[in-house]
Formats: sequence, C-alpha cells, structure tokens
Amino acid sequence: MVDLKVIKAIAKGLLTFIPGVTYLLDKKKRSTKHSCAQAEFCYTLWLSILVQIKENGVSPKFGKVGELGCGGSIGVGICALLTGSKQYFALEIEDHYDKENNLKLLDEIIVLFKNKKR
Repeated sequence: MVDLKVIKAIAKGLLTFIPGVTYLLDKKKRSTKHSCAQAEFCYTLWLSILVQIKENGVSPKFGKVGELGCGGSIGVGICALLTGSKQYFALEIEDHYDKENNLKLLDEIIVLFKNKKR
C-alpha cells in the first residue's frame, strides 16, 4: 500500500504544472510584497533586460512595452517609459494597483537614472 505522504507529495507536484494553482494555494505568497515594489530592483531588472536584448542583436528601443502580472507596481513600466518607450500596457488579473507606491517608485527611479546607478 502506498503511503499517504507520498500521494500528497505527488499530487502537490502535479498541481504545480497547472498555471496559477500554486499561487492560489499559497496564502503566504499572496500576502507578501513582490520585488518590483522596490525602485532599485525595477531599475536593475529593466537594465538587465535591455542588455540581454542588445546582446542578442535586437534594438533595445521599443515603441510599446507590455507586462503581464505586474501586481501593484508598474516600476518596470516606469523604467521602460523613462528609457524611450512611447506606451506601456500593464495586464493583471486582480486589481492590486497602489497609486501612492507607484508615485514613490517614479521619484526613486528618476533619481537612479539621473545618478546612472549601476
């Protein structure tokens, strides 16, 4: 007879292949703030994306940028707009938008770009 712990482990592993299930089952993940709520993370992430794109022979100048699952922060989108993108589209299933945090991020990201932080 198969142990109940083994069955639970297998079931949990199989559920990870279904998009969104892990997120829905993990209350801790849903209640924590994500990394893109921090200006330096957004700035560093966006610059690394630009470097990767340029290294692969693609022009890092975008007219439009879209982000899936941005959460409450549009920090990456702010970076995209500050580096020349004309439009930014943020798509999220649930409304977690935090206007005050995003205004704070804008101010902090502008400082990072002005100082050319690396």
